[in-house]
Amino acid sequence: MRLCCPSNRLKKFLQDRTESVPFEEWKELPDVRYLSEIDAAEKFCNEGDYKEAIAHYDIAIDLVPDMQNAYTGRADAKLEFGLLTEAMTDLISLLRFHSVPFSFSNIRESISWRWKMLKLYGLRFSLHLFVSIVGRRFWLTANANSNLRKAKSATDQGKYKEARRYYKNAINLYSETIDLKEKTGITYNSRGWVRYLLGQFENKLGNIEEAEYCYQFAIDDIDTAFKSNPKLSRVRAAFYHTRGAAKAALGDHHEAIEDFNESSRLRPKKALYYHDRGLSKEALGQHEEAKADFAKAKELDPKLEK
Repeated sequence: MRLCCPSNRLKKFLQDRTESVPFEEWKELPDVRYLSEIDAAEKFCNEGDYKEAIAHYDIAIDLVPDMQNAYTGRADAKLEFGLLTEAMTDLISLLRFHSVPFSFSNIRESISWRWKMLKLYGLRFSLHLFVSIVGRRFWLTANANSNLRKAKSATDQGKYKEARRYYKNAINLYSETIDLKEKTGITYNSRGWVRYLLGQFENKLGNIEEAEYCYQFAIDDIDTAFKSNPKLSRVRAAFYHTRGAAKAALGDHHEAIEDFNESSRLRPKKALYYHDRGLSKEALGQHEEAKADFAKAKELDPKLEK
């Protein structure tokens, strides 16, 4: 992902500041506020909070509309956040900065520029049509799932900052989906599961307090998910399992087992539910019961490892 950096003009502006301008007045100048907004946008991009980053890029562009770097950064943030048609609009704005007036002396360059504009407009229309057909919820969920896969891949490669950014972006994308108020129970569970996984990730890195926050937020998500009163057994089973996993991670194994009991009752052929219940029983010293759960999990899924 490309990030904005101050232009030479702004660097020179900062170097040329004199003490004759009071600091309080100086920091409110549009160019200075622009830099502050760009710094904030970059910070949020690095944290995976692209929605907040876009808001800061919006302010930066309002302050100094002719700075191309802000459009580039905002387009990148929108792409990461699944706002493809909006990103295309920023790329069109960028290309307009390099418009080539039509004349016979530069007819080749002029036609080339217009062809690029036509392709961008065509791509924006196609993307808008595609998202309209598949639905906004489907598109956001697909992007969230993609970020989750990227997070796991980055973790396996030891790219922890990158992995954290992907996890947080997945959570934010699910939050956007929840705002659509369509099948929110399932989406709350999906967000809760990613929060649980982020907690596991933080725990492995030694960030215990941050991990505990993630687990508690995951439990809160599932409590909210149950308010949607899901009818399907497999859906309710998934809710119980996510909450049980988060409770187990917090060390509350007795309540975790209660949730795992429900998940395995509702979906008795799901090996993972027995496996995770076995882990909680083992943590409580219930070794024989744990062995029985592990054996059942192995019977249902021979590939599942303890």
